[in-house]
Amino acid sequence: IGALGVPVVILLLLGLMPYKLADRIAALAFPFMHGPSEAESIAYFSFANLKGSVISILIGLVIYFIVIRKLLMKPAEGAHSALIPYPSIPCRKMKA
Repeated sequence: IGALGVPVVILLLLGLMPYKLADRIAALAFPFMHGPSEAESIAYFSFANLKGSVISILIGLVIYFIVIRKLLMKPAEGAHSALIPYPSIPCRKMKA
């Protein structure tokens, strides 16, 4: 699967089965975090949690379309090319 596939699978499983997996992981972490032994379950799909997720996604979109696309990229023949905001430093070849 590779270095990118493993975290993707783990996060996908945590998102699809939060009550089965995330609650078990939290129960294992409670002693280390000095938390209560019997903690209440988290309402993962409550309105407040989903609203926070939507706000985070909207902030990311605003940053991408305003900062990245407008300020750090220039249009070039139908596509966008990245502007390098710092001068390039020439590399010297190492002699063996």
